[in-house]
Amino acid sequence: MRTLLRIGAPLILPWWIVIPAITWLVYELRLERDLERLEQQTVESMAQANDIIVDSIRQLWLDSRMITRVAATQLGNPAATEGQSVLASVMNDFMQTHPRYTQARLLDTGCKERIRFDRRGDLILQATEKDLQDKSDRYYCRETLSVQADQAYLSPLDLNVERGEIVLPHEPTLRIGTRVFGPDGEALGLIVLNFNAGDILATFSRSGGGQMSLLNDEGYWLASQDPADSFGFMLERPDRRISLTQPDLWQAMTNSSAVAGHVKTSESLWLYRRLPAVQVSTTLKGPTWYIAGHLDPAKRDALVQEQAWQHVLLGGLALMVVTALAAMLTQRDARQARTSAALAAANIRLRESLERLESSLDERVRSEKLASLGLLVAGVAHELNTPLGGAMLTSTQLEDELRTLEQAYAAGLRQSDIQRHIERSQEGLQLLHRNLDRAGRLISRFKGVASDRATSERSRFTLRETVDDILALIHSETKHSPIRVTVDVDESIVMDSYPGPLGQVIQNLVQNAFRHGFRNGATGTIVITARRAGDEVTLTVEDDGGGIPQGAQARIWDPFFTTARSSGGTGLGLHLSQQLVGNVLGGKLELAHSAPGEGTCMRLTMPCTAPEHVTEEASTGAT
Repeated sequence: MRTLLRIGAPLILPWWIVIPAITWLVYELRLERDLERLEQQTVESMAQANDIIVDSIRQLWLDSRMITRVAATQLGNPAATEGQSVLASVMNDFMQTHPRYTQARLLDTGCKERIRFDRRGDLILQATEKDLQDKSDRYYCRETLSVQADQAYLSPLDLNVERGEIVLPHEPTLRIGTRVFGPDGEALGLIVLNFNAGDILATFSRSGGGQMSLLNDEGYWLASQDPADSFGFMLERPDRRISLTQPDLWQAMTNSSAVAGHVKTSESLWLYRRLPAVQVSTTLKGPTWYIAGHLDPAKRDALVQEQAWQHVLLGGLALMVVTALAAMLTQRDARQARTSAALAAANIRLRESLERLESSLDERVRSEKLASLGLLVAGVAHELNTPLGGAMLTSTQLEDELRTLEQAYAAGLRQSDIQRHIERSQEGLQLLHRNLDRAGRLISRFKGVASDRATSERSRFTLRETVDDILALIHSETKHSPIRVTVDVDESIVMDSYPGPLGQVIQNLVQNAFRHGFRNGATGTIVITARRAGDEVTLTVEDDGGGIPQGAQARIWDPFFTTARSSGGTGLGLHLSQQLVGNVLGGKLELAHSAPGEGTCMRLTMPCTAPEHVTEEASTGAT
């Protein structure tokens, strides 16, 4: 026993120091990474909540501007005797088509309601003359009276109040107010829209996973993890605000000049974003809100425990393995057995390596096929950029034309404005149609080629169309090249064969000519020729490039042989093409001639009607 301890101690003691140290370091690094991931999730949730609120306010602002323009048009025209009735009809239609609005009102300059529409479930009700109210005591009316013609007032987020009572069930409400001015600048009244913010708060709560809150600029909760905290300023709960429960956090949030930041407290890590109304528009006068989120302590504790247990188990297992190995090393009688076991294991690994090497060729062939299709996808994506970019530019111009027409309508529409808009719209639509038609044709070509390669189905097709499709789909790779491609293929050649594998062979031959025949910016020509003789077709791909070195010509069909490995060549293109031609197309692919400086000619001979029986390898030839 003493001998075992004397021999084993120097082997095992360093590992009992190193393994716990490494385990602890890995634990700290992984825990830090996972905590950063949790923090990033919270940041992303806060950004989503911010976008939800900003988008809602922006829509509210745009809707109020639209109603205000209609009101100015109808009320500011002395000749329009039915202006108020028309405005009421527009407001009714607006309420019908915008279910998130609970109220739409026109008030006079003294804040007395002239028109009011209320939402009651699915019904839109217009208030009668006796039900119209005086809102001069409401803060949002006084604030709206102070805005200019191009401004709007956005109220704080609070609970709806009717006739001095908070509406039950609670209706979280945002109000936006604008002033209506006549053509002479005379104030005609106010437009006030009530927006149901319940959906915003519900979506906000869901996006935060229960760990995010919304606060107003006084530190009161608007959306909180504890529903009892919400709207404490209206529900006689003045103590329910973050400025009292966590003053340090609130002070850090309000004193910071940054839009977003984080504050670490004794309990958790808090993150916040400040959301002022001017984020939507500088002409919008309104409140500031704060989005606050923190890491869920339960999730953090669970993560710490999970990582701790994992690393304790792994570290313990590693120590057990090392201890066992050290004990084995100290056993003289086990040396021969260990050596034999090691040799046996080495033999097994060698056999497995040999089997993997034998199967690697098949795997690399499959990879080459996928890479070939991937190049087609990349080429199509590149080609689609041009027509789609033109279409997007045209659609933007059409939107500008529509806005111009709206401005002309507001200023007084003329026949020349309508005619100019029609002409420009027709031109834009024609350009949009041409670009989309071009993109559609390109996608149709790619769908045909990709479908053929994905299924390797047999079909009747025209050889010239297959060649044209392949050249079109690799156009992005060849269009900036100084090399010219010429096609001399009889359009009457019809094949009963496999267009997918044939297209892949043609693609490989053309791309080989581009990549290997012309180097260092050399110019030249690639000619694709096809002739039919009886039931056979001979297709050649010939270039006038640098040719194949004499010593390499005998090896070009060998798998993994390439003279361009440094630039990404795999050496499988010609090998795969020869296999597809022989096993699928029933033909023969050979080097017709090649000489240094005189170019290369590859010849493909195949029957017009492919063989009926396809081997298992051939059936997956277009995978």
